[in-house]
Amino acid sequence: MTDEGALNPQMAKLLKAMGQNVPDSKQILEINPDHALFAAMNDLFEQDKESPVLKEYIELLYDQALLLEGRGRGTRRRREEPGAIDGGRPEKE
Repeated sequence: MTDEGALNPQMAKLLKAMGQNVPDSKQILEINPDHALFAAMNDLFEQDKESPVLKEYIELLYDQALLLEGRGRGTRRRREEPGAIDGGRPEKE
């Protein structure tokens, strides 16, 4: 989602492709805190704040939000890690 009155991501992308100036807008990720997934994530967080499973859930939700927005993981803004490919994920052997 975007700020009220802001262009939706698809329209902004179209205008940029046409060479038009598009004002920056703040993206908003809306979640349902009552969903069973968030209860499970909260349990993981309470058990281990550094849980690798919790981190994977968070990254998965973020990646899905980017896909719904029309951006793939390849355009995701992440810290680059040495030897990493495709947005910072390590290459699997």
